[in-house]
Amino acid sequence: MTDTVNTNPESTAKIPSKADKAFNEIRDRVGRVAHAATGGGLRTDNLVPYLPADIIGGSIPHVLGMEDEAVWNAASQACGTEKVHYCYTVDNKRCWYLAAPSTTFASNPDSWCPLAAALPGNSEFWDKETVYIYEQEGIASALRWDPETNRMQVFIGPARTILPRIQSMDANFVTINGEAAKVVPWQQRALKSEQLS
Repeated sequence: MTDTVNTNPESTAKIPSKADKAFNEIRDRVGRVAHAATGGGLRTDNLVPYLPADIIGGSIPHVLGMEDEAVWNAASQACGTEKVHYCYTVDNKRCWYLAAPSTTFASNPDSWCPLAAALPGNSEFWDKETVYIYEQEGIASALRWDPETNRMQVFIGPARTILPRIQSMDANFVTINGEAAKVVPWQQRALKSEQLS
């Protein structure tokens, strides 16, 4: 009895099943997210503009070296869950942040919020006297600083009701173009802690 060895690679190649394709797609997505969460950087060229309906904003005092943890803590308290997506900048001894519960991104995982481009130090920011507006699919949002308290305010709602209210404010307006603004990717600290376990 002799063994035969087939040297034709076409006849020995395994045709991937639907389950294999789905597994590979999930593995690739998890790899991209894990790479970004471990500081490997995130490709921003594939992120699409998305305005989360339950976005919140705020500021906290800046503590050097504790920015990420402090912003995550404030955002998770404001959102009522530890699983949050957030982004922030540091300006004038304060961390200015936007956040939303991670469940909001279930249908929009590869997205970013153009309103984040208006945080101090980012591409669309001019000054704190300006009102920054972004509109998408009938939903409008605005980011402004209260002139009396210097607190950041975030407005969001149907464009037909929010836009007239915002435009009645005595301020300069900047409309954010989600396609032209520099992308500010979300961060998710909960994912980092899950990877350690």
